[in-house]
Amino acid sequence: MDRKQTIQIFTLGSITLIAVVIAIFIYIGDKEQTSVSKSVNTFESESDSESNKEYQKDMSINLKNHSLLSSKISIDLPVNFEIMSDEIANVKYPVGNKPAVIYTNEETTVNIAFNQTDSTVTEQELTGMKDAILQSFKGIYTDATWLRDDIIVINDKKVGVIEFISPATDIDIYNLMFMTELNGRLLISTFNATVDLMDEWKPVALKIMNSLVVNTTAPKVSDSKYTFTMDDLSFIKVETEEKVYIGMYKEEVDSILGTSTKKPYIKKTELHHYDGIQIYYRDNKVAYMSFSSEYESDIEFKTYGEVKLGNLKQKMLDVYGEYSQPGHRVNTYYLQKKGKNISLYHGARDVAFSEKELSESQYYDLAFFVDKYEGHEIIYRIMISDYQYSTQME
Repeated sequence: MDRKQTIQIFTLGSITLIAVVIAIFIYIGDKEQTSVSKSVNTFESESDSESNKEYQKDMSINLKNHSLLSSKISIDLPVNFEIMSDEIANVKYPVGNKPAVIYTNEETTVNIAFNQTDSTVTEQELTGMKDAILQSFKGIYTDATWLRDDIIVINDKKVGVIEFISPATDIDIYNLMFMTELNGRLLISTFNATVDLMDEWKPVALKIMNSLVVNTTAPKVSDSKYTFTMDDLSFIKVETEEKVYIGMYKEEVDSILGTSTKKPYIKKTELHHYDGIQIYYRDNKVAYMSFSSEYESDIEFKTYGEVKLGNLKQKMLDVYGEYSQPGHRVNTYYLQKKGKNISLYHGARDVAFSEKELSESQYYDLAFFVDKYEGHEIIYRIMISDYQYSTQME
């Protein structure tokens, strides 16, 4: 049997499904061990399943809610987890088809991966799909210890659960796999930890699983293009969720960001430097703003699409799709506003608009500056500006 991929065909009524079971979700173990700092975090059950009672205890890991897969799901993850680098992912998931999103701790001994597969499924077919995957895994991992095989309901969504311990190169691996239907396709999420950390992390894994929310209003697979709105002309202060947006009056900005210092900029203009962000005002309203890893600040900002400094360029592409001029040194989305609607404009920033066009529409830039660091394309600066600033100031 091929370790990389096992295809199991099963029938539910008159429906024949092909479950493609991919072994990427079982990562290769290593010798490192991790220690976890202690803090108390209590929580309540979000599932009626008796099997989930174990996660109702004091926790030692603080969690933060994340929006993933172009906002199609939200889930709580440990606050200190980061997206796994490609180099490490290629070692941990060596089959060659690693999950779409992988979060990990600093030691890479605890991971959680998410992948929306190409396998079609309905909620009614989920039990059969889960059973087929389980049988395929049992054929692959004959020495595994099987802990749980279940169907539960999480936040009104039917979820299949497979829990087991798999052998690995240096140390066995604890796995919690949970799967559900997402826009007609199978979403598989898998939590992994080295088995020596199982007592500490299993309750965390269960809490993470029980925080899963599937956004039923998210775009369908056939229509997954990001929809821009007026909110995309704003930066969000992560700590307070307050928005600073293009066209905002300076007095409103000051009430959110505090006082600023003015510094000369090109063409005899001045930028207002706040803690963590720079803003250019025209007629006392925001015309340009940017935040950068080059600014020393403890304040964190993000875009409305949940992109932050330090994210991989791929995160930007996963959220917004291809930008307006692929291949350009700056990854820019040119936005066109007509009335109350904003859409992506595929054209050059310095295109010469007629006076009639400028009177009927407004144009903006949402730009991501990317640099390579240790082989990765990392976002180090994010900028939003109106058409006049982007064509005359930079």
